[in-house]
Amino acid sequence: MKYGYVRVSTDMQDYETQKDALVKHGIPEENIYQDVISGKTTSRENLDELLSLLKEGDELAVWKLDRLGRKTVFLLSTIEDFIERGIKFISITDGFDPATPMGKMAMTMLAMFSEYERNCISERTKAALAYKKSIGVKLGAPQKIEDATYRVVIDLASDGTPYRKIKEITGVSLGMISKVVNNANV
Repeated sequence: MKYGYVRVSTDMQDYETQKDALVKHGIPEENIYQDVISGKTTSRENLDELLSLLKEGDELAVWKLDRLGRKTVFLLSTIEDFIERGIKFISITDGFDPATPMGKMAMTMLAMFSEYERNCISERTKAALAYKKSIGVKLGAPQKIEDATYRVVIDLASDGTPYRKIKEITGVSLGMISKVVNNANV
């Protein structure tokens, strides 16, 4: 039986390129499992289900090795398990056979670079967040306000109350006050 696995890190990404490559490789769409989760996470609902289904003679294909995961130890141990269980593993765009010595070396290097790339992304993200925090940018989800507070902000702004005073009264940020007032055309 042929199976495929696709993964994206966020809902903002899509699977279509990966799915298309797997279908062209001969994998029925109903045998393609997908997750929306970071590649550093080794326990994933649909991947775990797929791994439990695989048996000797089956084939598992991914678009790229990093779609299976971004942790070197996880990738190496998972693929070693495939080899021991007689499951063929294919990384379509990477083009190596992990059952051969050269393929195993190539896979090890790709896994290492994949983890390195993921760590660099994390490092850059943390640095950017620290910088933004140091210059006073408020991080996190946009502030939401209750309908009653929304109404108070509009009423105070309509009466000509300065934004800083509205902030003192309501606890709403200046940016949110500005948005509320602009949306209400006060």
